[in-house]
Amino acid sequence: MIRYKEVTDKGIEIEQSSGRPLVYLDNWALNIFSGDDSLGNNFINILNRLKGALLVSFVNLIEITNRKDDKQVSKIMKLIDSVDGGFIDVTPSSVIRKEEEIKIRKSFNFNNPCVDYELLKNYILYAHNPLKQFRISEAVLELKNGMGTEGIKEKYEENIFPVIKKARNDAKILIKAKNRFKRNKMAIPIAPCTKRLLSQCIDYIAINEEMKMGNKEWRDVLHTIVPVVYCDFVLIDSRWTNFIKATGLKTPNIAKVYNQREIEMFLKDLECFEIKGHNTN
Repeated sequence: MIRYKEVTDKGIEIEQSSGRPLVYLDNWALNIFSGDDSLGNNFINILNRLKGALLVSFVNLIEITNRKDDKQVSKIMKLIDSVDGGFIDVTPSSVIRKEEEIKIRKSFNFNNPCVDYELLKNYILYAHNPLKQFRISEAVLELKNGMGTEGIKEKYEENIFPVIKKARNDAKILIKAKNRFKRNKMAIPIAPCTKRLLSQCIDYIAINEEMKMGNKEWRDVLHTIVPVVYCDFVLIDSRWTNFIKATGLKTPNIAKVYNQREIEMFLKDLECFEIKGHNTN
C-alpha cells in the first residue's frame, strides 16, 4: 500500500508498506495474466484474499509504455490496479548500497532497501491527486504522456558486459570465476543475499560462454536479482530460473521462482501460502 504518511510545512512524507506474499512478474507474466481472464482473475482473487501485493519496477513500466497496442496496455494496467501494489527498486547496486547503510547504522528502522522511493517521489508527489487512492497505472499514464522518463533509463549492459567479456577472454579470470561460483554455491546464505546473487550472476554469465545477451536481455538481470531476494514469488524466463537453481540458494532465503511453463504450479503455491503460515497480515 502506498499512502501519504504525514503532511507538514516541511513537505509530504510517503510510506509504502505491503502485506505478504510479495509477487514480482516479468513482462511475459504480465502479458499472460492480463490476456487470460481465467488465469488473471484467479491470480487477483488469491492475492487479494491473502492481502499480498504485486511489486512493480521501473523496468516493468518501461516495457509496458513501449507497447504499441493500447488495448493490451489497458489490460495490464487493469490487472495491476486490481491488487495491492508498490514500487520495487531492481537496480542491484542501489539496493546493495542501501543495505550497507543499514548495516553501518545497525538498525532496520529505516526504509526497506528494496522500496523504490525515487518512483514514489516522481509519481506520487508530482502526478497524484492526494484526495484519491493511488494506482500504479498512474505512473504508466505519465510515462506514456512523455513525463518523468529521465530518471529511469537503465544501461546496465554497459556496466557489466565489459566485465563478462574480459573474463571470457582470459583463461585465468574464467577459472577464478568458476571457482568463485562454486564457493558461493556452497556458502551458508546470509540475508539479504543481494550482493552474493549479483556476484553469482556475473560469474554465471561469464562461465556459460554460449549464453548470449542481447541489449533487451540485460533487463532480465534486473527482473531477477532484487525481486528474488526480497519477494516471495517471482516469475522470470527459464534461463534465469535455471540460474537461480544453480546458485544453491533456496526458499526461505530467496523467493520461489517460476518460468512460463510453471504458471499453474505458481498459482497452486501462491494459494497455499496462507495455509503454510507465512501470511503476515
